[in-house]
Amino acid sequence: MQSKKCFLSYEHPFSMEFEINDPPTDGITSLSFSPFPTANSSHPPHLLATSWDSSAYIYDCALNLTVGKFPVGAAVLDGCFSKRERGISYVVGLNRQIHR
Repeated sequence: MQSKKCFLSYEHPFSMEFEINDPPTDGITSLSFSPFPTANSSHPPHLLATSWDSSAYIYDCALNLTVGKFPVGAAVLDGCFSKRERGISYVVGLNRQIHR
């Protein structure tokens, strides 16, 4: 069985491409990078991915690790990071609920 991999290219303010080893199990519906840099500012920030598999995922792009997987109970359509609070994200799904 082949492992699933997801390749992403991030242009601004970084210019790099990286691979996520543990991507969502269904189609990705949105991607959002954290507005806050990681501790090592030469690396891209965290990435929020939402999916039809009813979960939201947060990845540490520098370490290529899944920081968290959050089941929502319905397909997740969109997500974003808070621009005011570090580490806070919001997602919305087909269940018509906003999850923090």
